[in-house]
Amino acid sequence: MHVKTSPVVMATAGDPGDVQARQCGTCDGASASCWCVDCSEALCDACLAAHRRVTLTRCHRVLNRQPEGPSLVFPTKFCRIHPSEELKLFCFSCCQLTCRDCQLADHQNHRFDFVSKAVASVKKQLDACMQPFRAQMEASRRSLQDMETRLQVLARSESFIISKLQKNVDLLMELLKKRFEEIIKQIQVVYNVERNLISRKMEKVKQLQQSHVPLTEAAEKARSTTNLPTLVGCISQITSQMKDLVDEDSRPPSKMIDVKVITDRNSVEGIMNFSKIRIGSG
Repeated sequence: MHVKTSPVVMATAGDPGDVQARQCGTCDGASASCWCVDCSEALCDACLAAHRRVTLTRCHRVLNRQPEGPSLVFPTKFCRIHPSEELKLFCFSCCQLTCRDCQLADHQNHRFDFVSKAVASVKKQLDACMQPFRAQMEASRRSLQDMETRLQVLARSESFIISKLQKNVDLLMELLKKRFEEIIKQIQVVYNVERNLISRKMEKVKQLQQSHVPLTEAAEKARSTTNLPTLVGCISQITSQMKDLVDEDSRPPSKMIDVKVITDRNSVEGIMNFSKIRIGSG
């Protein structure tokens, strides 16, 4: 359908509703004296009077000036069948724009409304259709926010538990180290006792060896002579001293110490199970 249009006009706060500065939007002749909110157009006094006589426009809201603030006046479209009539109405039954004459003739008894009201009505329907989606989007947003908060709580809780566990491990390691040092000292005491015992025994054996030296030298000296009295005297001297040396025990200790460190199985299991994880939900 071919329609005639007029340019888009943008009115801003800087170009307020000075209606007198506009021409009438209906007759395009006289200067406008008021503004029809429902038609979104300026009217002169004559067109305003006509506006009041027609049933369709009798209840329109008319102001002395155009409302301030940004407002967009869409291109004016004219009826193809009635070229002098603007397409100011919307027939919901046929889902198309109509003029007043078409609405009274071809679209009689159809549900219709002015375009401005129809736009507001359809937007309300759109808002109603979008309401479940908005509700779902809001629920999704809250759910994501809640899960983001939970992730932060999980991170803080994990850090706290690991820190606490690390402190327990450090304390346990310190106690184990202390116990280790105590056991080492006990082992060293036992081995030092045995070591000292062996050392004293070795010292006695060395002293016994030193006492053998004079006798050995005397015996070698006697072997080099043929003087019987000297040989007999040497033998008598050796025999006398050997009686004292024979009583000295040069053997090593009969037993050697055997140290074992016994680790209690229950203690080890207790250490391995010093902490347990308990999972709950809240």
